[in-house]
Amino acid sequence: KKILRVPVPQALNATKVLAEFDVVAGPWNPRLPKGAHNLIFFHRGKFRSNTLANVNAYGPGNDKAKAAQNVDMPAHFSTSTEFGFTFEQGQTYHISSLYDAATQKVTFGIYQNGALIKGGQYQATARNRLLNVPVTGLVAEFGNNNNQFLPEVSSLGWKFANFHVEIVRPNN
Repeated sequence: KKILRVPVPQALNATKVLAEFDVVAGPWNPRLPKGAHNLIFFHRGKFRSNTLANVNAYGPGNDKAKAAQNVDMPAHFSTSTEFGFTFEQGQTYHISSLYDAATQKVTFGIYQNGALIKGGQYQATARNRLLNVPVTGLVAEFGNNNNQFLPEVSSLGWKFANFHVEIVRPNN
C-alpha cells in the first residue's frame, strides 16, 4: 500500500477535483481473487463523509469495477457506479475520477491507449455545490494492506504511476 499526500497552501473550496493515474494490473490476490483490489482511496484525511473516490477492481467470479464517494454524507451512506469489467494482468489502464461539486456529478473512467473503455457517472454530494479541502490537503491511498478484512484484499504486484491531481476553485 502506498499513501501520497496532496498539499494545499490553505484551506479552500473547490468546484472540481480531478484525480487520475495509470495502473498495471497485477495478479488477483489468491486469498480472495474476486475480492476488492483497491486502485485508489482518495479522501480529505479520513473515511467518514470525506471520500472523493474509492475505486476498486474485482477479479474472477466478480469481474467488475466500482467507484464510490461519500462526501458530506451521514455514516453508512454513499453514492457509486459499478459495471462489468475484466482487468487483464500486465495491461496498463488509465483511471480518471472527476468530482464536480458544481454539477453534483462524479465521472469515472477506465481508459486504454487514450480511449475510454468503460465509464460511468454518479451523484456528488458536497454541500452547497462546493468541496471543502482542509488545510491538511487531500490523501491518496493505492492498494490495500495485507490481511485486510475481506472482501478487501491487497493488490500485490499491481503497479501505480503518473498520479495527477487538479483542483479547480470557483471564480470569485
